[in-house]
Amino acid sequence: MPRSIAFSAVLATAINVSTALFASAATITYTNQAAFAAATSGISFTTVDFEGIAADNSFVFEPTPPGVTLMGANFTIDHTTGNTGVLFVIGDGFYYSGNSVLSSQQSTPVANNIVIAFPGLQTALSLNLGTLEGAESWSWALSNGDTGVLSAPAFDTLSFFGLTSTSGFNTLRLTGPANPAVGDAMNIDNVSFGAGGVATVPEPASMVLVGSALALAGGRRRRALRGQD
Repeated sequence: MPRSIAFSAVLATAINVSTALFASAATITYTNQAAFAAATSGISFTTVDFEGIAADNSFVFEPTPPGVTLMGANFTIDHTTGNTGVLFVIGDGFYYSGNSVLSSQQSTPVANNIVIAFPGLQTALSLNLGTLEGAESWSWALSNGDTGVLSAPAFDTLSFFGLTSTSGFNTLRLTGPANPAVGDAMNIDNVSFGAGGVATVPEPASMVLVGSALALAGGRRRRALRGQD
């Protein structure tokens, strides 16, 4: 194959990989809050921070169903899986200084879960999350069929997770690890949701595949030019 044609083929492959990455990525996840903010700059968010429900250093039990509805969003536990857990709103200072959280806990051996039903279709959401034990992986699932895995930090910190989708969704299900420790919990705070246009550019880590393909194409092109000298 002539070198110029070979370069064109590699470049076309890189372009096809890039196009496929963005076209297939109906949902993009973020762990960087600034990157998420940039991707959703045109969206007006509603935020649930769970403040004012439980007194500082105290908690309020929320029966499930129905769970608790705040700012139009319902937060509950799905017990159809055999989950035996309970839902609490935890006041400032009980787990985290300056933060009230929603806590799903005490289910064993079936995984803890939290199900959020939003008021209408959304295209973006973010939240802070944490555990009462060591760092662990949770799964997430949207009503539009998209699923994934996220990382929850060890107690007593909260980390950021956000996502955007070109396909609207009205529920989010978070599921913790199987066989949770008796004292483990899924804690969430600052749940923000909104609808509108979202940027389709993922965080830099998602660009590695495209960048590698383009670098390969560039390297072959340089070698081809040297061979013609």
